[in-house]
Amino acid sequence: MIELKGEGFMKITKNSEFLITAEIGAEEMQTYGVTYEKLDYTEPATRKMIACVIGRIRKEILTDFSLKGRTLIEVMPDGKSGCLMIFTVPGGKIRNTLLPLS
Repeated sequence: MIELKGEGFMKITKNSEFLITAEIGAEEMQTYGVTYEKLDYTEPATRKMIACVIGRIRKEILTDFSLKGRTLIEVMPDGKSGCLMIFTVPGGKIRNTLLPLS
C-alpha cells in the first residue's frame, strides 16, 4: 500500500493493483467550488476537481493511471463536508512506472 498526503487537504492511497482512494477535505472541495451534494460530472467544477485528483495520482504515486478504458469512480461523503473518491480498474492493473521527476 502506498499512501500520500498532499498540502493538508488530500490523502491519496494506492490500496492494491486495482484500487486507489483519494480523501478530499472540505477546504479542497471549497477551492473547486463543489460540495458532495452538488457533485455532477457534467459540471465543469466537478470535472476540474477530478482532473486534479487524477493529476495528483499520476504525479505522486508515479503510475500510468488514466480513465481510458473501464474505470469505476465512486464518491461518498466523509461526514466532514469532504468526500472519499474510489477509483477501481475492474480486471485491470494500476501499474507503477518509474517516471523522471522534473
